[in-house]
Amino acid sequence: MERITKENMRSMIDTLNGLKPMRDAEFGLDYAYGGVRLVKRYKATGGESDLTVRGTTREIYNIMCGIEAFYRA
Repeated sequence: MERITKENMRSMIDTLNGLKPMRDAEFGLDYAYGGVRLVKRYKATGGESDLTVRGTTREIYNIMCGIEAFYRA
């Protein structure tokens, strides 16, 4: 099992944003308290909506892999 780095996470965010372009928002990551969560960032207001609970990088990476598989199916 390989280590999931912040670079892996950024790459997956770029992939998700490329697969499902949203006119007024984009996927992003929020790091705090030793964990990370997937968020939707609104371009116009700068606000965020949580899409997942805070988890480990591996947990959130696996969720993003699932989202990618859903969009590619």
